[in-house]
Amino acid sequence: MNHRPAFTLIELLVVISIIAILIGILLPALGASRKAARNVVCQSNLRSIHQLIHVYANDFDQNIPVGYRAGRFQFNANVYSGFASRFVLYGWLHEYGLMETPEAFYCPFETSEGQSFDSPTNPWPPGTPGQNVLVSYGMAPLAQIPDDPATATNLPKLDLVGQQALLADSVGLPARVDSRHGDGVNALYADSAVRWIERDRFDADLEVITGLDASFNPQQQAIWDEINER
Repeated sequence: MNHRPAFTLIELLVVISIIAILIGILLPALGASRKAARNVVCQSNLRSIHQLIHVYANDFDQNIPVGYRAGRFQFNANVYSGFASRFVLYGWLHEYGLMETPEAFYCPFETSEGQSFDSPTNPWPPGTPGQNVLVSYGMAPLAQIPDDPATATNLPKLDLVGQQALLADSVGLPARVDSRHGDGVNALYADSAVRWIERDRFDADLEVITGLDASFNPQQQAIWDEINER
């Protein structure tokens, strides 16, 4: 009789065990590589936005619309306010034609529909009355920026900001950090540097915040002070 070569049960179990071990080793490495690649995109986005802010500053005597609105440090990521029915904050860049690639204003890690690009609750293009449109990156509370550019006085000047932070992944609420990187944020500084800030550096102040309210401005300021510690 002819006997066909075959694997024994023990040999099959050994092979399966080796494959399982390799998968266990490779999957975390693959996940880390994907995270690193997306982090590079996030940092590249911030550098691109810095270039656009620099263009705006050059054309407007170094004045930049970087800050917050309506007395709340957490109101710092708007392109369009549906309640005020006007373009605000980032909307000034939009109206000057500097948001032709709007995807650059959204963190690639974003999982929240409310701050994702062109989602049902955050549609693009902006400009529909009653519909707020936000980006992923929050502005540092450098100054309160009026909704109407015609009333703007004492705007921050890019050449006088020094090395302070201009933008970062939103730190307005714990949920906004959770919906992106989770363990920290990328921050953009006036000198064009981009740095990673670990969450544990500001988490004590962040976890106190339970809503978008001016009463949390002190905690927000403390978070941005920590981001500015370089």
